[in-house]
This record gives sequence, structure tokens and C-alpha cells, in this order.
Amino acid sequence: MSRVTVSSDHPVYRYLDKLAAYGLLKSRIKGQGPYTRSEIVALIREALDNYPSFEGRYRSSDVSLQQSPARLMSKVYIDRIIRRLKQEFPELEENSNSFLKFQALEKLNFSYNFLDQEPQIIVSDNGLGSIDAEFQSFTQHREGRRYQKGHNFSFETQHWVSVGDILGLQVQPRFQMQVARPPYEDETKAYLQRGSLHLSFHNLQLQLGRESVQWGPAAWGGLMLSNHARPLDHFLLSSDRPFRLPGSLKALGYFKLSFLAANLGPEHEFPYAWLLGYRISHTPTHYFEWGMSHLTQLGGQDAPEVNAGRFFRELFSWNDSEKYANLSFSFDFRGNIPQWRHLELYTELHFEDIGPDFATTFSKNASYLFGVYAPRLNNSGSWDGRLELMKTGARYGRHQVFRDGMTLNQKMLGASVGPDAWSLRLQFFH
Repeated sequence: MSRVTVSSDHPVYRYLDKLAAYGLLKSRIKGQGPYTRSEIVALIREALDNYPSFEGRYRSSDVSLQQSPARLMSKVYIDRIIRRLKQEFPELEENSNSFLKFQALEKLNFSYNFLDQEPQIIVSDNGLGSIDAEFQSFTQHREGRRYQKGHNFSFETQHWVSVGDILGLQVQPRFQMQVARPPYEDETKAYLQRGSLHLSFHNLQLQLGRESVQWGPAAWGGLMLSNHARPLDHFLLSSDRPFRLPGSLKALGYFKLSFLAANLGPEHEFPYAWLLGYRISHTPTHYFEWGMSHLTQLGGQDAPEVNAGRFFRELFSWNDSEKYANLSFSFDFRGNIPQWRHLELYTELHFEDIGPDFATTFSKNASYLFGVYAPRLNNSGSWDGRLELMKTGARYGRHQVFRDGMTLNQKMLGASVGPDAWSLRLQFFH
């Protein structure tokens, strides 16, 4: 199968939400993304395996005449999604022995944006710690693409090649031209938006390069890592697909693990600082999923020196009282209610260090995300909606020594709004 990553803005993720909303997916884990093509193909095949039972419900003699039109609309919509997925992912139909797969030009995208908005600079130092970040409401969660006040033209292409089940390579170059309004200057540049090498052995995958990493229950990721900042230059060791433990432990459900090492580049106060982290996701039943994430920012030129013992201690610590590293961690939960058209409820609790004073920890160090996702607002399921409420703590992303905070090129790695902020989001899709 193709071992390359599918960008988080691809419509396939919404299609998978629809398949799950009709009970066609049982093993999916949403808290780690984006997916590889091989994981998506495995999920589509799972949906196809479960399709006869879905079709059987449509044909059941227990269905009343009043229910029949609604059931028919659902089936027509799901059939349309499956046809689109088969067109988009020909691996479903190809000979499984096909050794070489590639897309010389998978996507070609021209974009024009006009902005009459200047970025809002987040307060650098609030007495609890420092941060170097900005916020622009109309450009959030776009994988760090840079927009200036004025005219923004861009051109992107996507290309990939996959060799057997072992090797995958993908690149997404970007060319942009900006005609800025004063006091900003015009800019023309080309750079690599995404590009990564994937090495796989069975269900174990090593990803090297520049790629987005999303950890959390929301469609855009979560309070730890999201698709707001540009993709990370990183090493990521992970399970490509959810797995079960052997023997009788299979009853525990599906797991997915990831270990991350990313370099934050030359523009930080301590150039080439490292971001290290790990995440575990677990779904004991397809009605419930939980996850835990941990990030450690440390090292870089002129940063506090860390010996081997301190290094491993910081990787698993929840509080850095000696300020050798910037630590954050979170817990998140997601459940769905089948009787209410698989309505999803999710939440995330994030901490920027834990201090000895519990009251201070929850009032200043903690951040919260609450969300509701309705994947089937109408009878066919073609409409869906999402409501999210988020409150970030005063210390969210900040640090007293690593004064750039949890940012990359002045964009938050997690929640786009930055520390000490409220956010309410209501979205509808068709």
C-alpha cells in the first residue's frame, strides 16, 4: 500500500466521518493525524466489509413506510461517497502485488487571497512566562502559510511515489507572490510546504521530513499539536494503523502510539531547539476513545545544558521546577451516541506544567476544549455541524526560559488563539 501522508485538508476525512456515523467503521482512531494512504485504504476496506449489514438495515422488513424514504436517502449518499473514494484511492481496485505506485501530479492549486487585516501580536510577557506569537483570524489552521496585508497569490503542487510496502516519498512545493500594503513590503519566494520520506516495516512507520502532526480530538488537532503552524521538520515513529494486543488482550480494543522528535529551526531564541513528545490513543469500543500527549521543548544553541539523566527525566516529567525545559501535556476524550445519529462529544484538558498549588494549576496552567460534532444533521447525512468552546490558560504555551514558547515561526503549535483567550466556533458543512 501507499505509505505517504494525506493532507489534513483533504475531503477524505469528512467522508470517513460519514462512514463512521453510519456504523461502517469500528477501528478508527481520530486523535492522531493526518493519516497515510495505507491507513485510509484499510479504513475504506473495513467500511466495504461492513456495508452488507448497512444495506441489510435499509432492506429490513421492520422498516416502516415512513422510514423508507429517509433510509433510501442515506443509502444513496453513502453509495456516492464510496464511489468517490474508489476513484480517489485506486489502490482499492489495484492488484495488491503492484510494486510501484506514484502520482506525478496529484494536485495543482492556484490561490488568491486579499487581506485587509494586520496580525494581532500576542502579549509577549504577562509575568507568568513569555511567548513570541501572532494571531490572524482569517488565516488560522492553514499549516503556517504566510499571508500579508494586501494581495496574496500562491501556487502549489503535490507529488508522491510509493515503492512496495516499504518506502514512500512525497513533496509539496509552494510558490507565493505578495503585493503588500504599507508598511509591509512585497515578497516573492518559493519553499517546501510539505515533504517527507516514509520507511515502513509491517505496521511500524518512520517518517522523516516536513509534515503536519495533529494530536487531539478536534478536526484541526488539539491544544498540543494542530495544523495551525507550518509542518514540523521531524522524525516520527508510529504505528501506521491502530493495532490490538495479542491473545486475550485483544478485548482491550485498539491502540495507536507515536513518538516525535522535531527541530524548531533557526528562528527561535535558542536556535535549533528540539521538541520531543509521545502520544497514546486507545479506543476500547468504537463508541469511545481517549488519548494522552506529552511534549518537551529543550536544547538549542545557548540553551540550558541538559545531561543524559536530566534529559530522560524531562521526557516523562510533568513539572520542570529547574527550568531546563518547557513541558506540556494533555488528556482528551471522545464519545459518540449511536441513538442520536452518532452525535460526537469530545473534550481536552491541557496543562502547561503542574505546580504544587492545585488551585493555581487549574486557574492559570490549565486550558480546556469542549466540542460537539453532529455528522448527520439531515436524513441523508449530507449536512453536518460542529460547535467548539475553548478556554486557554494564562500560561498556555509560555515559558520563563524558552521565551518563544510553544511556537513555530510566530504561530502557536496548538490552539491558534494563544494563551489567556476564549474561542467559540460554529461550523456547518454540506
